[in-house]
Amino acid sequence: MMSAVKSPHTFIALLLVSISVFSAQSQSRGSALAIDYVQGEGGASGVKLAYLETVMNSSELMASFDVSLEASINLWDREKYHISETNLVFAISPILHYQLMSLKNGAAIYAELGIGVAYVKNKIFVGKNIGSHFQFEDRIGIAMKFGDKNKDVIALRYLHYSNAGIKRPNPGLDFISLSFTRFF
Repeated sequence: MMSAVKSPHTFIALLLVSISVFSAQSQSRGSALAIDYVQGEGGASGVKLAYLETVMNSSELMASFDVSLEASINLWDREKYHISETNLVFAISPILHYQLMSLKNGAAIYAELGIGVAYVKNKIFVGKNIGSHFQFEDRIGIAMKFGDKNKDVIALRYLHYSNAGIKRPNPGLDFISLSFTRFF
């Protein structure tokens, strides 16, 4: 595929247009706002603010599956030896949610997976040269929906940012996130 796409910028543009067209054609099945606390390697920490749209729910796919599209902005910070460095990240990611179980109180436990694209402002962060501004945002996590009509969600996720070897070096960056989401 990369032979047909001449640069990562073209690849990003094509992917974003595809996601936008898909999202615009689907009717909204639920919107949400999320805030995450992220803790990463090298003493990095930060926050992630996200907007989510459910684009397919279990009645349209198979029982127990939902798909949402998340657009986020991340602000990471690290202070080491009294020197502070920050990084700004924009990401778009489709997320697959699979219901593992329902609890007696009506809450539900979900597993989630996603692979999206991200733009990382500073290629050098926490002592690493990540090779390019373009990165993939991979995630795996576990979440619990609860509250009135299960509109609240808490989640624990592992996030990995990598350019998948498109450009060297490619050491990647790893984060753990604790998230709260509210559907409206």
